[in-house]
Amino acid sequence: ASGDFSTISGGSRNSINIGPLGESSVIAGGMNNIITSPNASIGGGNNNTASGDFSTISGGSTNIATGNSASVLGGNQNRAGADNAFVGGGSLNLATGYASMVPGGLSNTAAGDYSFAAGRNMQLSAAAANTFVWGNSNVGAILNSTNSFLIFPSGQAGGVAINTTNPAGAALKVVGLAGNDTGVWSNLSDERLKTNIQPLTGALDKVMQLRGVTFEWKSPEEHGNRTGLEKGFIAQEVEKVFPEWVGTDTNGFKYIEPAGINAVLVEAIQEQQKMIDQQQKEIEELKSKVNKL
Repeated sequence: ASGDFSTISGGSRNSINIGPLGESSVIAGGMNNIITSPNASIGGGNNNTASGDFSTISGGSTNIATGNSASVLGGNQNRAGADNAFVGGGSLNLATGYASMVPGGLSNTAAGDYSFAAGRNMQLSAAAANTFVWGNSNVGAILNSTNSFLIFPSGQAGGVAINTTNPAGAALKVVGLAGNDTGVWSNLSDERLKTNIQPLTGALDKVMQLRGVTFEWKSPEEHGNRTGLEKGFIAQEVEKVFPEWVGTDTNGFKYIEPAGINAVLVEAIQEQQKMIDQQQKEIEELKSKVNKL
């Protein structure tokens, strides 16, 4: 131990190797552990290296803490390579973004500043700042999405993705059943928030141009493993009638977002009822004329 106030409590072949600058560094035990920075500490384990100021390695094997105030609690072959980075344990995990965190797991990387990666093979690039990812992937695909909360992804992402590899530009994409105990999804509809309010016309004519179909998914595993017949519309057909309902995701696939469909259906029913009422009136008038003959 070569630094002022530095201490090696026990173990074998441990060293604090930076001369007087290594002050207040501590190795509590273990074997082949090395400190090369002031105010650093290694609790034990073997072949660990703490080279950041105020860095900490609690134990484990072949762990490295190079950032200032970086921490590795245990596991093996983990690295906290940026200031205030943290690895809780596991194996082959890297926290190389500022204040990034990998709590454990296998082969996870949190390279974006303030990023969080957990599970297996979750790889956040340096571009993925402020992103949380948790999942399990056989392939260590690189995730570049910023400001995102990702659940079980294994590819490019850009929002909240649940049970899918890619939200495809959506703020939230859920593949599978999304439950709601209230039975209702709410939307703001206060008149005070709206302007240019106009009556809806021609609803029945447009509804009559829509075609409901049954279909099966070509790849059910990409759609919540839903097999068998489904009911719905074809986006390209809907786009011809209500273009404002149809969009295109980042993969080039069209989706339907039927904003206001309830209003359209209500107006269509009312228009149809007016027609029925008029026809009924004409029928009653004809009956009356026939009865007078």
